[in-house]
Amino acid sequence: MVRSGNHRTKTQLHANEDGSIMPIFAISLLAIIALVGATLALSMDSRAANQVQHTTDAAALGGAIAFINTDTAKLDDRKLAALQQADALAKQNTELALVKVETIASSEDEYGQYLQMSVDVEFKPTNAAASMTGRNANVAISGHAIADATWGFPLCLLSLSTTGESFTTSDNASFHAQDCIIWSNSTDSRSLNFTGGSVKAKSTCTAGGAFGGMRANPSPATQCRQIADPLAGWKPPQPGSCPKVSTAPQANTADLAGRLSAFLKEDFETVRFSEEWAELLLVLEHMEWGGWNGNGPKGLGTIAANVPAIAAIEVSLGDYNNMNKYFQGHDYFNLAKDMFDTEGRLTSGIGQGMTMMEIAQVVGLFDNTNPAEYADDKYYDIPTTTLSPGTYCGLDISKGHVQFKPGTYFIKEGPLTVRRRATLSGEGVTIILSGEEAYFGVADEARLTLSAPTEGSLAGFALVEDKAPKYSGSALNFARLPQLSSQARPRSRLTGSGAIDAIGTIYLPRHDFHVTGDGAGDQTAPLLQIVANTVRMSDNGMIKIKFEPDKTKVPAGIKPERTARLIE
Repeated sequence: MVRSGNHRTKTQLHANEDGSIMPIFAISLLAIIALVGATLALSMDSRAANQVQHTTDAAALGGAIAFINTDTAKLDDRKLAALQQADALAKQNTELALVKVETIASSEDEYGQYLQMSVDVEFKPTNAAASMTGRNANVAISGHAIADATWGFPLCLLSLSTTGESFTTSDNASFHAQDCIIWSNSTDSRSLNFTGGSVKAKSTCTAGGAFGGMRANPSPATQCRQIADPLAGWKPPQPGSCPKVSTAPQANTADLAGRLSAFLKEDFETVRFSEEWAELLLVLEHMEWGGWNGNGPKGLGTIAANVPAIAAIEVSLGDYNNMNKYFQGHDYFNLAKDMFDTEGRLTSGIGQGMTMMEIAQVVGLFDNTNPAEYADDKYYDIPTTTLSPGTYCGLDISKGHVQFKPGTYFIKEGPLTVRRRATLSGEGVTIILSGEEAYFGVADEARLTLSAPTEGSLAGFALVEDKAPKYSGSALNFARLPQLSSQARPRSRLTGSGAIDAIGTIYLPRHDFHVTGDGAGDQTAPLLQIVANTVRMSDNGMIKIKFEPDKTKVPAGIKPERTARLIE
């Protein structure tokens, strides 16, 4: 009995233990479900957070990329394009709410444009697993990103003058620049004055206004910010002493320039023939006012009204198609017959064998010599003359072929001219124009071919001015008598089918750069940047640039840096 009783008690106890498993299991199951739900919720929240951050980053970076890729040179337009692109990318996912896209900072200086922008995006997901954990509301998930962008100016032409017409084209002149921009700092209403020809570039921007904008493609942007000279702090090396006898194969043009300018600086009553010479120089200097083209004067009445000394010769000058013929037939020539031969060429001195027209062209007073004057020149078979780096007192290349060895060439107090079908070439060469009467000219079907150094302090610079002296107002190509007043500024030029082919930077911040006649920048190389005070193109003048700096070892003097990156 006792056994029987004990047996029943044990059985009863086992029955009680079995019954207690269910609530334990239920509690455990709930814990497991809660854990799984929390894990799922966390997983879904984490995935959503990753998605939000990815979208935010993509929107910010996409906006920065749009900033550097938009085809405009105007900061405000480029900034707007960046904000619009970031906004569009943030809204592509309809489950996301764009909170804010804004510009933190934007600026522009002589090297380029800069932007910093932020993007904030929020996501409130419908997370089914969250309700399993007892949460009454889903957690708000947000993303934040900051990106910046640098758009370095891919400059092919920068005119630095802040007043007047800074870049002009007329007649059939053309300036075509692929993948780079044109910029003018002038605030004048006709800062860009396109009365003829055509202008093509990646974009064109001016601090002032544009006249004839329909001739430009795309249309110029106006009221842009001025940008400082990007090389204002750059200091080129200084020249050595100027040798008395130039090692150049042609005339020392500094001496020639000095000889002519002496006639203007001396008292007319004490220097023989100086008045006649002064009149001649005035006529030559002012022919551009009337549109002189080498075959006859135009508009001399306007000149005579402003320069009384010219009025006396206006009538007789108009009867001749050639200046030399006029002076041969005029009393002035008879008085000076000891200085000229019967063809109007100087019989002695540094300019011996040259006509006044040639002299005027060399020293920058006259453009576009009549091709008939050098039609018989046969210089193609002349052996090449090789020159070494150093200081030259002007250099007049008027025949044959001249080769520059690699290095630095200083052209001091006189012009560098290449004319009469001659050629001048150099690889790894920098030409530095030093002094107020140092400028360059390529004319008469001549050609200048240069490639700048690839390394060293002058890497990337092909032809520059040294900026050291201050202009006194006596630069020969703008010589003045008391009756006249105007700015004195050197004028470098491509004229009369003269052509230049350069790889590198042409930096002439105080020069007026003229391309007239059939002068051309026949640019087939991948890099050419021109910085000048003003640029004026007329007749059939042409400059053509294909800007591909990655295809040459010559570095850009003005580096067009392009970056877009996430910074936060």
